[in-house]
Amino acid sequence: MAVLGRAAAPGAGARRGPAARTGAGAAIAAAVGGFLRALHDPALVRDAGAALPVDPIRRGDPAYRAPKAAERLDRLAERGLWEPDPDVRGFLAAAAGASPPAGDPVIVHGDLHARHVLLGPDDEAAGVIDWGDVCLADPSVDLSLAYAAFAGDDRAAFLDAYGPVPPDRERAARVLALFIAATLAEYAATDGLRALSAESLAGIGRVLAP
Repeated sequence: MAVLGRAAAPGAGARRGPAARTGAGAAIAAAVGGFLRALHDPALVRDAGAALPVDPIRRGDPAYRAPKAAERLDRLAERGLWEPDPDVRGFLAAAAGASPPAGDPVIVHGDLHARHVLLGPDDEAAGVIDWGDVCLADPSVDLSLAYAAFAGDDRAAFLDAYGPVPPDRERAARVLALFIAATLAEYAATDGLRALSAESLAGIGRVLAP
């Protein structure tokens, strides 16, 4: 799993995700889940976390992030890019009153989504890039990837490799997943990035899926 943490730039044949769309989703999901389990080890905070900021943009706070996710989804709906889903809106409305997950912060990547997971020539997880937002935060900040990029058996493989996720952490991760997916969808539509737009809109649909 260390190779995921060490790969700061694409190697020979490496390419960006979307990680769950290759037919090898369960293996990729398990690799990323195992990588995050190692990254979120509390021992790393003692060894390397002293100088890191603590969730400086409040990505792990569902009450702060849920309204922002709703705003971005509303903009997508106004542009005809997303069909409003009452389940998504109800989930975000409820999350707007939620407290942050319990527990001490860990070292997180801070901006983990499918475009930051590199795939190798055989569609294996090859690395994680763009570490500019690394900080101390609740693990939900990185676990958002499990809900936007994976669903069904692929997500189960991720969570089997990562370990148990309590309900408050799962809720925060799903809120952030909606925010990131909506943000990427809006950016992609504005810049004409069709593949990213399609993946991001599909990610919105995966977030609340089993």
